[in-house]
Amino acid sequence: MKRITKSDYLERNPEIESQADRLRTSSDPQLVARVTREYWWSVEYLAWVDGRWYGCVQVNNDDNVWETTDVGAYDEDQAYGILADADRDDRPQCLQFIPRGDSPL
Repeated sequence: MKRITKSDYLERNPEIESQADRLRTSSDPQLVARVTREYWWSVEYLAWVDGRWYGCVQVNNDDNVWETTDVGAYDEDQAYGILADADRDDRPQCLQFIPRGDSPL
């Protein structure tokens, strides 16, 4: 099985490079990508922190409480995959740029 890479995502969605650049260059406030996935009742966050990609997922559990996974380092392929996934037409999703202070990152 072939692993999908940053270049594969960029080939399909060249506009995600500008989204990644926006995350890398934001400073005051530092921005985070927030991808809402209605089909999973989840939200994924992605940020560029100290020269690395970091992210986490929040899931709405059976008690209607948001649970956050541990924040972890993402490789570049994962980061671009999150941005590309937000641009898919076959699943309802929403990409927002929010201040890092408004996120669990």
